[in-house]
Amino acid sequence: MEKLEKNLEFSSQYNSIDLLMDDEDIMVISMDLLHEDEKNEHNRNMCNISHKCILKSMHTFKNKPLECRFNSKYKELVTDVTEHSHTEEEKFEMRICGVIPSDSRIKFIKRDNGKIYCNVEAI
Repeated sequence: MEKLEKNLEFSSQYNSIDLLMDDEDIMVISMDLLHEDEKNEHNRNMCNISHKCILKSMHTFKNKPLECRFNSKYKELVTDVTEHSHTEEEKFEMRICGVIPSDSRIKFIKRDNGKIYCNVEAI
C-alpha cells in the first residue's frame, strides 16, 4: 500500500496557549481568545470584531467555561485537543475543560503575524 503524505499550512492563523503553572491538581495557561479586526480581516468564525467591541465585552469572558474537543473519541488515544465543533456530532463531543476565573488577567498582545490578540489566563 502506498503511503500518502499531506502537507498542512496554517500560516494565516495563529494560536497561542502557554503553560504558566502546572502541578498534580491544576494547570494555569495563558491563551489567545480572539484577534482584533483592524484591517477588515475576519476570524475563523467569519466575524469581524473591533477593539472597541472587545473592550466592551471583556467582562463577559470572566467565570466562563472553556470547552474543548479531544482528538480521539477513545480516552486511551487522546493526545491533544482540536478546534471548535463544526457539526452536530462534534458539538456532542465538546467537554468543559477549564474556566476563565473572575480575577483573570486580560491583555492585548501583538503577535508576529501582525494581528492583535485578546489574551487571558485560564485554569
